Amino acid sequence: MALTGLSRYGGAEAATVASLLARFGIHGGAPIAAALVHPRTGPRARLIATEALRRLGYVPAAAAACELLGRERVRPEVRASLLRFLGEVGGPAEAAVVRPWCASPEVALRLPAVEALGQLRSGPEDLGILRRAQADPDAWVALRATEALERYDRALLGPSPVRPWRARATIEPTPYL
Repeated sequence: MALTGLSRYGGAEAATVASLLARFGIHGGAPIAAALVHPRTGPRARLIATEALRRLGYVPAAAAACELLGRERVRPEVRASLLRFLGEVGGPAEAAVVRPWCASPEVALRLPAVEALGQLRSGPEDLGILRRAQADPDAWVALRATEALERYDRALLGPSPVRPWRARATIEPTPYL
């Protein structure tokens, strides 16, 4: 399977191509994962490969995704896609790779990292990261952190955390005269 040549299909939507690749089923997972980390694979092909692997729920590709996240010169949109993928198929080992991205200076990376960490629910060590993310200057990151915390077991959480994003998201009603 030559995913490195996917850049030729510039007009096709990435989600459509990923959907077609996912039709290969679980047997297509290994070649797609190999193409994901291949040095000649371009950014668009990596996005398509990550989406196809996400649709397949191909857990063995989590190691390849972690490797690619650790590389320099990976475009932010590819990193965001990898973080979303890890959130769906990862476990505690992948949570350790996702955690540092929750403090990224780029919102486009913090948001999927916080979402992924919330999906992984790897343990109580992530609660502090998610609680700090509730005070993020970006309202979407704060919202996703709050949603992630609400999914955690209430017994693990203790008292309900403050939700600063709600105060920023509330618009005062204008009195009608």
